[in-house]
Amino acid sequence: ESLKHAMNLDQFTGLYHKEYAIRAIQGGLCKYPDRQHALLVMDIDQFKNFNDTYGHGEGDKVLYQMAQQLKHAFRATDVVGRFGGDEFLIFVQDIPNQEWLVKKLKPLTALDAGGRRCTASIGIACYPRDGMEYQALFEKADRALYYAKGRREDIAFFADIHRGRET
Repeated sequence: ESLKHAMNLDQFTGLYHKEYAIRAIQGGLCKYPDRQHALLVMDIDQFKNFNDTYGHGEGDKVLYQMAQQLKHAFRATDVVGRFGGDEFLIFVQDIPNQEWLVKKLKPLTALDAGGRRCTASIGIACYPRDGMEYQALFEKADRALYYAKGRREDIAFFADIHRGRET
């Protein structure tokens, strides 16, 4: 059982790897279709520049520290995975409202790792409002992430950036 669990983890961060995280998210959507959930895509701002300036060893410390923060910030029922590079995929199940989620996420948008300060941006799509399946939610969360980055905001909900427009 321990070996099976380890096979689902990203070896560096200890978070779920991309493929397993996606399967777990799809399972959560099917298991609790009557509840509100949020799919988050998160990445560390200017991470390439950070690596270029301080070196990949320091970048690895930041990635690992962020992974540890994410592990401790979410419930056992939530899914936290490394999507790749400095991107993370998070599925928060059964959210009471947007305000609750923002309060939970705000502390995760700034990180002090070994004296180096980094910020992160988060794009969010909500089930069922923004989509009923993983792919639709992912695409909208990803668009919200790039909207947040473009506006230098830390958190953006897809619905808030597309008010009044069909997508």
